[in-house]
Amino acid sequence: MSIQLEIPYLDLLPDLAEAVERLEARSVQISQGISRPTEWYSLRDAWEYRGGAAWSTFKAGVLYQPRLGIADAHQQGRRVWHKSTIERWALVCDETRLEYIEELLTPDEPAIAEKLLQIMNRVDCPDDVRTWASEYFKPSLTA
Repeated sequence: MSIQLEIPYLDLLPDLAEAVERLEARSVQISQGISRPTEWYSLRDAWEYRGGAAWSTFKAGVLYQPRLGIADAHQQGRRVWHKSTIERWALVCDETRLEYIEELLTPDEPAIAEKLLQIMNRVDCPDDVRTWASEYFKPSLTA
């Protein structure tokens, strides 16, 4: 005589075992400091990558954001920047900010020039940026 037991969801055990293995592998990666490489960074991801300024300062001030806050693309309606953009931008400090802005100002990027003009006219624009931008745009502003 045999007793037949019905165990609900028994057929899910192989899937659960596979999921547990994946989680254990990921746990080992995290504990060893291995993170998944990402190609795209949101504004918060960029801030975490770079560190330094307070989140509120960073979020409010486009001068502190990659490409003056102009995204490389949009994902799910959010601005995102490519990994190469973030890596270059992370090297920028207050002393090299003007050089970085100058790198961004190319004829095929008119949105950068527009953004810089907007920043320049804001009350909270740093003096060094306002002075530099005034000189940069002088020919077009006087014409």
